[in-house]
Amino acid sequence: MNSVQNLVQQNKGREAHLYLSDFAGLIRKVLNNSEKEEVSLAEELELIRQYLNLEKLRFDFEFEVLVDETIDAHNTQVPSLLLQPFVENAIVHGLQNKRGEKHLKIDVMKKDAFVLITITDNGIGRKAAKEIQQQKNGKGTKLMKERLNILQQKQGEKYKLTTTDLEEGTLVEIVLPEEK
Repeated sequence: MNSVQNLVQQNKGREAHLYLSDFAGLIRKVLNNSEKEEVSLAEELELIRQYLNLEKLRFDFEFEVLVDETIDAHNTQVPSLLLQPFVENAIVHGLQNKRGEKHLKIDVMKKDAFVLITITDNGIGRKAAKEIQQQKNGKGTKLMKERLNILQQKQGEKYKLTTTDLEEGTLVEIVLPEEK
């Protein structure tokens, strides 16, 4: 909403209208997907691209989403709203406070009998972000970790989530069972 307010203050009514329209579409997708335990990887990536395009208007950064051509994104199921909390953390905590070039990459690969999704940013890193941010009230990452643990217990499948501090930025790796 801050982005819309900023566009209105700059007398960019058309851009504000387009942003609101995109935002409304994203909210509809989020609400629709939140009712589902799993969605296709294609749906998840479409939602995350729309989210990234909106955030790009607020925070100037570049992003890319790459999917291994051997993965059938329409028939690969993933937990709904899987990527958003990690992507949001990368943007808000890592890239927002960085000077210079800001980049976020989502890579979906096949690894043995699993799907590996990596989210890599070249932001300021978790340690520097923690020093800047006095109060932490986000729960998205914690809730997604809990969801993956529940899915693992319920389905007996392996799910893995790791976060690694890089020299510049952060790497999140999510390992999911490949659909059979």
